[in-house]
Amino acid sequence: MKIASERLGHSSTSLTQNIYQHSVEQLDRLAAEKVAELVFDAVKGHRS
Repeated sequence: MKIASERLGHSSTSLTQNIYQHSVEQLDRLAAEKVAELVFDAVKGHRS
């Protein structure tokens, strides 16, 4: 985090975290939804 913060020109790592944390949470949620889709599709396929 320190290196990224410095390269972005931010005054502190907390600023970098505050800016990008929301994006990471959205990506995490999207990834979880995609995995759930894969799992449920696989389960449906085995039931047929």
